[in-house]
Amino acid sequence: MAIQNLDKSNIKEFISSKPVAVVEVFAPWCPHCKRFGPVFDAVAEEIGSGAAFGRVNSDENAELVDNLGVSGYPTVLYFKDSKLVDSVPGEAEKDSVVNKLKGLGA
Repeated sequence: MAIQNLDKSNIKEFISSKPVAVVEVFAPWCPHCKRFGPVFDAVAEEIGSGAAFGRVNSDENAELVDNLGVSGYPTVLYFKDSKLVDSVPGEAEKDSVVNKLKGLGA
């Protein structure tokens, strides 16, 4: 499953592209993000087309990150029917993210 790079020009279309969408907000310099990135990749591979997967680089999209209410990295944003339903800061275990997405119908 391809993970789409997101910015203010495409995030609205992205979150409405599937009933369930998940976005990782990261900073390239963040060690926690570097560890979580492969976990997010593995979740995308496991869930496949059941959800839309995207990433926002906080260094390149500061205004978008502020608008999303993100203050720490990494943060995973969960959308259901184009609505933000959860925002989870920090590293997460793969099973936790997969279970969350399955609970949303992915």
